[in-house]
Amino acid sequence: MRKLIRCRVKRLARKNDAQAQRSLPIGHIVAAIVLSATAVGASVTGTVSPLARADGVVQRTAVRLGLPSVSFAVVQNGKLAHVRAYGDATVNTRYEIGSISKQFTAACILMLQQKGRLRLDDPLAKFLPNLPHARDVTIRQLLDQTSGYPDYYATLSDPALFKDTTLTHIVDEYAAQPLDFAPGTSWEYSNTGYAILTQVVEKVSGMPYGRFVTTRIFEPLHMDSAIYEQRPAFGRATAVGYDRILLGSKQPARPEGRDWLNGAAGLAMTAQDLARWDIALLNQTLLTADSTRAMFSEQHLKSGASTGYGLGVFVTRANGVMIVSHEGEVQGFTSENGVIPSKQFAVVVLCNQENSAAPGFLSGAIAGAFGLFPIAPDPPAGSVPIPPKTAAVGDTTALSRVREVFYALADGRVSSQMMTPGEATIATASRLEPLRSRLAAFGPPVAFESASHERRGTVLVSSAYIVLSKNRALTLTVGDALNGKITDILLEPR
Repeated sequence: MRKLIRCRVKRLARKNDAQAQRSLPIGHIVAAIVLSATAVGASVTGTVSPLARADGVVQRTAVRLGLPSVSFAVVQNGKLAHVRAYGDATVNTRYEIGSISKQFTAACILMLQQKGRLRLDDPLAKFLPNLPHARDVTIRQLLDQTSGYPDYYATLSDPALFKDTTLTHIVDEYAAQPLDFAPGTSWEYSNTGYAILTQVVEKVSGMPYGRFVTTRIFEPLHMDSAIYEQRPAFGRATAVGYDRILLGSKQPARPEGRDWLNGAAGLAMTAQDLARWDIALLNQTLLTADSTRAMFSEQHLKSGASTGYGLGVFVTRANGVMIVSHEGEVQGFTSENGVIPSKQFAVVVLCNQENSAAPGFLSGAIAGAFGLFPIAPDPPAGSVPIPPKTAAVGDTTALSRVREVFYALADGRVSSQMMTPGEATIATASRLEPLRSRLAAFGPPVAFESASHERRGTVLVSSAYIVLSKNRALTLTVGDALNGKITDILLEPR
């Protein structure tokens, strides 16, 4: 496992300064939109059409980053306007969408509320009475990532993730652990919460999650390509997912075992079908006005602090305009979905390259090509920003840790003795040695910018953006166990 199921932890820590805001997930329609004016290379008032500008930036990015394929869809004025595919793909190619699945799970819960079957502020114990901590956690807190249940993807190199499991096993194992914090007092991205919500949907509706999402969402919206947790059937109609471990050559990614994705990240579909979902959100086809408002409303902690998260979506504002988005990543795939409700605009970008920042950047660049150029995120209105999470006592800062590991990689000083057994089977000597020459070819670093650092269960994850001298950039993310062993080393070309 080379990543957290999207959203990647390095983009999740809520920031309280303008520089750090650039690494919010909406750097995928905020920071990336700012960059897009330059990246697209043409004025929106010029003679080149918006679609041609979008085509240009996608093609250049795909070549620069060596992406196997990219598909995107654009919604304008509440209608599907454009669908494009590049590389080894057609507009009918299906991709796994990772954690974008969470907004579908949130919609399932909201639809059940519309039918009077539950309420967002019901205690979890009403539906799963034997689950630990269920009396203290509400349905809303599972949806808005404030429940405190520890994330089952806290470490990314666990060999168990590649073995088939059951939803019951995941929930029973991780719900039994101590909460990371008292419910409602902090925000921490947790796939466990959405695994539990998958069970709630099944318990309340009386049908398997896959049947519910298919009959209540996919079929009414004619999302004919959309499927749930159907491996290995994914492979018959879905793009092959690829990985490039430690900047190495492209290779087919090893998929997670059955049920590890569930309602947290278990959906696959084409770009145009995901755009049809966005249109349904904009038109309130399945969700009522109240349900849509609930999903798109930024949630707050008991202290009044803002979280930057709604119900299954990130929520931010740029130039006073609300932007709703989520990114996704599972083995072999990355994705981005962004919606600007007031503009009746949405953009979907899907890619079959794991550990790639391309969908996030491209979503902003495409939005920029169509004339949307927010300058900077606005601070949340009437709320107190959450201070950045700090490392445990004795740990270095994220920036120092990333710098330390980067130079160790560049100098060939990282060895298996420094890693957990799981990571040692991935970051092998045969992969680390050629990495030295690849980093040398990029030139020495000229700047390190801290992106985030976050404590998740027993792992401290640190990430930084690295600008290199030969017109290249990387994001390096390092996971550290409490015993000091490295659990993960993730390098993203930018």
